[in-house]
Amino acid sequence: MQFSEPSREPTIKEFILHLNQRLKDLKQELNLNRTLFQDLKGGVRDINHIANESCNDITNSALNETEKLEKNLKNKLNDIGTDVTLLKHQLFALNQGKIKIQQDILLLDSRVMEQEKHVGIQLGFPDVDLDS
Repeated sequence: MQFSEPSREPTIKEFILHLNQRLKDLKQELNLNRTLFQDLKGGVRDINHIANESCNDITNSALNETEKLEKNLKNKLNDIGTDVTLLKHQLFALNQGKIKIQQDILLLDSRVMEQEKHVGIQLGFPDVDLDS
């Protein structure tokens, strides 16, 4: 406290004036702090909004990419299923052809044996492995 005379006690009026001045200073600080608080609060709100938008954008982008990957995977799986079905049909046809050839070989072998008996000689054809 600054008073007119340093060695004497302040008067009540001086003390009240000093308290009033201190009260005004505190009110100004309070108003300044309120303004700063409101500014900070607005800044935090803006940052939260921007962070939420960024998070939403990233999430949406990740979901879109995931959906694209899922569609691609389903298409690949469908293609693989189609290829497997085609290969199964081809394998079945090849097995049918193999069975037909084996039957033809047996038929021809029996005819050759008949002809050998009829002619009376044994023809020397190489053995055919029917199991392969």
